[in-house]
Amino acid sequence: MIRNEVLEHFILGYGLEIPDEGRGRAVALSQLQLAAKVKCSDCSIDEILDALFNLDQKHAELNKFFSYGDKYLPVSFETVRPTTKWKEFFYSDPFRIKVLPAGRVRFQELAEKASRFRGAGRANVKVRELASRVQNFHNDLEAHFRLWSQSLEQPMPDFPVRNIDRLREQTTSLARQLGTLRPYIERFMRSTIMTVMGQRWDAYDCAVSNDVSVRKGPSIEAALPQLQQMLGRLELMNPDEEIPLESKGSHEKPGTVNIYNLHGAHSRVNIQSEDKSVNVSAITEQQVFSGIRRAVSQGVIEVNEREIILERLDSLENSVHSRDFLSKYQEFINAVASHMTIIAPFLPALTQMLGN
Repeated sequence: MIRNEVLEHFILGYGLEIPDEGRGRAVALSQLQLAAKVKCSDCSIDEILDALFNLDQKHAELNKFFSYGDKYLPVSFETVRPTTKWKEFFYSDPFRIKVLPAGRVRFQELAEKASRFRGAGRANVKVRELASRVQNFHNDLEAHFRLWSQSLEQPMPDFPVRNIDRLREQTTSLARQLGTLRPYIERFMRSTIMTVMGQRWDAYDCAVSNDVSVRKGPSIEAALPQLQQMLGRLELMNPDEEIPLESKGSHEKPGTVNIYNLHGAHSRVNIQSEDKSVNVSAITEQQVFSGIRRAVSQGVIEVNEREIILERLDSLENSVHSRDFLSKYQEFINAVASHMTIIAPFLPALTQMLGN
């Protein structure tokens, strides 16, 4: 397969993983590049942009949704494709990849082509070799988790503030290992998708990236037990048996999504009923609002819009523990709807207040 087809196959598959009730999968450009690095080896932002531009309109729609009153209005990439500023569509706010019926057929064609390509150039792996690779990946991920946790700044961490160079080396190595192990992980694990507050992401992609701590921590804690389960299943197999590279589910729909729920006094993220979680709200209400205020001030560029959002935030903070909190919460969410990725790390804490 040529490089353009590899990236086309990746983007179509990425959109099909989470169709989101027909609206398409929401993604930021940097998030899409991180996922592409794992599945397609190193690739630049320009390669991703070119691949998005070259998508056939019959195969996929690229849209953004903007709030207008109580409605969300779609804006298609096709409106800016003929212009010289088409790249700006993919920067700042997330966009959605909606794969159309013809795109599903195209994805299947590319998947079969990729399968033939892999079969012609790569051998199957023996159980004992795969077990060794998985164990090494597990150990490296566990070591990364320890260093990453020690490198966060309390009380409301978002990204590491220490050991940056070492953490970058670790994530680079882990991403490469994941690239070779991904087909086998998908063969043994039914789903690697996590969901919190309506946001979905791949646990393994997040675990080996520099994602925000409220997602990365739970993702690693979800991935480590899955890897142990995979090792347990490999132990039951003949160590000399060969496992084909292609996963059993390559022609099937993605497995059931694991739902991660928030509950308890400190809003922990739980993997179904088992409490393997990180505390995302053991902080004061003042710290929550200070964090949101800082994120909005840094992340919203347009001055008038930023002032409106901060004004709604002030009203929300002043209404805590009052009967007006629900209405002020709705007003704030409506105001910040176009920048949900900025406040996503704080939503569990706000929801905790709403529940109280």
